[in-house]
Amino acid sequence: MHDAACPFSARMSTLPALLAHARLSLHAANIPQDVVNRVELVLEELFTNSVVHGYGGSDDTVVWLDVQPEKTAVRLVYADAAPPYDPLEHEADLEYGNEHRAAGGLGVLLARRLADGFEYRFVDGRNILTLCFRIEA
Repeated sequence: MHDAACPFSARMSTLPALLAHARLSLHAANIPQDVVNRVELVLEELFTNSVVHGYGGSDDTVVWLDVQPEKTAVRLVYADAAPPYDPLEHEADLEYGNEHRAAGGLGVLLARRLADGFEYRFVDGRNILTLCFRIEA
């Protein structure tokens, strides 16, 4: 993780603060609103998955977020300390219209579709997702 990663309590009541942090960082860097909207939607999905599925609703857990606005893209680094879960391994199971797909799970597919780049790794006990959102010129 980057040193600038901010910790957030993994409680659903913290979601507005996490989104506000991202929004303020992106607006300060003059990131277009359409990119901000995509980032917010993806963060909401990732955070909800961490709280509900990764941590099982535990109250004493944390997620980390690093927002890195650049000239041509926004890079997000999102991490939690839940058990290892590589969403890329499960992508085939999540395809929309797959009649054998279990209920739910479309948040990860949505995040993959809205981000222009998506990378997963498990390092030092943390699931780390790095997402890239291109800025159209």
